[in-house]
Amino acid sequence: MGTSWFIDETYICLKGKWVYRYRAVDQHGNTMDFLLSAKHDQAPAVRFLRRAITKWKRPNKLTLDCYAANHQAIQELQEIQYLTPRVQIRTDKCLTNRIEQNHRRIKQRMRVMQTFQVFQNAKVTIAGIELAHQLWKEKRTRALKKPGRCVPKDP
Repeated sequence: MGTSWFIDETYICLKGKWVYRYRAVDQHGNTMDFLLSAKHDQAPAVRFLRRAITKWKRPNKLTLDCYAANHQAIQELQEIQYLTPRVQIRTDKCLTNRIEQNHRRIKQRMRVMQTFQVFQNAKVTIAGIELAHQLWKEKRTRALKKPGRCVPKDP
């Protein structure tokens, strides 16, 4: 996994209410981690970043959108020295296109399912969709590297 992370949040419908999905991908488009949260503030952003940093190597670069809670979460993690102050933090709408496009495939799959009824079911289903998407990307990448091979179509 890479050391340059792209972090973003999006939302899904759960029993007619919006639930927020925090997500991090590396520079290769690999999903690092995701977190489903009923709240959309600094606390879940901190929880998400701590969990992602614990699972993976600490990033050298973080690319965020303009959402203030993510920036506050990074400051909080730097204050308690969970994240080094040397991390380069970038905020640019063009740079976040990578993760926005990555969200698109996952949200297409979820749109077919309409809405989730149980929070735990939503977490498990999204984890499965993320895994299937990751496997598809790896298969496609391997096919592109081999000369004369056909590239698999979008799922």
